[in-house]
Amino acid sequence: MMKSHESRHIALHNLTVGGLIGEGEISFEDPFRIEVNLENNKLAFIHNYISENELDSLVQVNLKRNQLTIYTQQKEFTHWYKNEQKVYVSSDVTYKSILIALILFGDRKMESLSIHTSVASKYLPTMAYSLEKILKVPIYAATKELKLFNTNNLFLNALMHLSLIECTELANFLTISEKRELRNILKDVEECEGGLMYGTS
Repeated sequence: MMKSHESRHIALHNLTVGGLIGEGEISFEDPFRIEVNLENNKLAFIHNYISENELDSLVQVNLKRNQLTIYTQQKEFTHWYKNEQKVYVSSDVTYKSILIALILFGDRKMESLSIHTSVASKYLPTMAYSLEKILKVPIYAATKELKLFNTNNLFLNALMHLSLIECTELANFLTISEKRELRNILKDVEECEGGLMYGTS
């Protein structure tokens, strides 16, 4: 079934803002576009996202350069730059755009997840505070990255908001012990719901 124009626009917006939260950069040359460099292991996710949301005419992937190019209207995102520095624009950010940024630019540290970003350093504390309010997990600003803690809560919330493809990508960040703990939590939830349904609680 074809996606509606509105759903395609939302998907494009979330992908674009996810790119800008991370290390994506605007090219002001004609045609106006946003360019995102990708690791090899992110290409499958991007291809699935483009296909699932029917964005083929607006988003291109250069396999030789591992680069994602998003074509969008110039007036929409130029406010992410001020005096040639990338800034943070909270009004554009959605829950899903943050998780896309994590999928594309994230990596695993010992006790946290990190989102690598090219937003100017003086805006990172504000950015961390803003994203923390949306994700409802602790986030701290560091040098060229944001550190996210309480990964189990992050993943549990994501299960209610994201597609299977996106949740699978996020699960790749979890440690074995975190996956085991999540399975136990989900099992307890299922048993509780079953008890309520059959009147055993």
